[in-house]
Amino acid sequence: CYRIYEACSYGSVPVVEDFMTPGQCGNSSVFQNAPLRLLKHMGAPFIFVKDWKELPAILEKEKVMSLQEKNQRRRVVIEWFKQFRTQLRQKFIDILESRFF
Repeated sequence: CYRIYEACSYGSVPVVEDFMTPGQCGNSSVFQNAPLRLLKHMGAPFIFVKDWKELPAILEKEKVMSLQEKNQRRRVVIEWFKQFRTQLRQKFIDILESRFF
């Protein structure tokens, strides 16, 4: 899971499976703590795929993007990630302060 965040820190656009895999992660329609819920709630500029068969069409779209479009998207991802970290850090600090101080 942390690899998604590493990719963001370098401006790469993560391609993320948008379906439940076997395990104990839960389902976002049933469980409020499902893994992608936070990313979607925070407006992550990712490519979400429900089926990996979608990937060839996505790659075709990527091929026709101009260098300017790719650079702009990279800047968007980097800025989103900065804001994401800042917001999560502040939320964590607020929780600590409200419960322990």
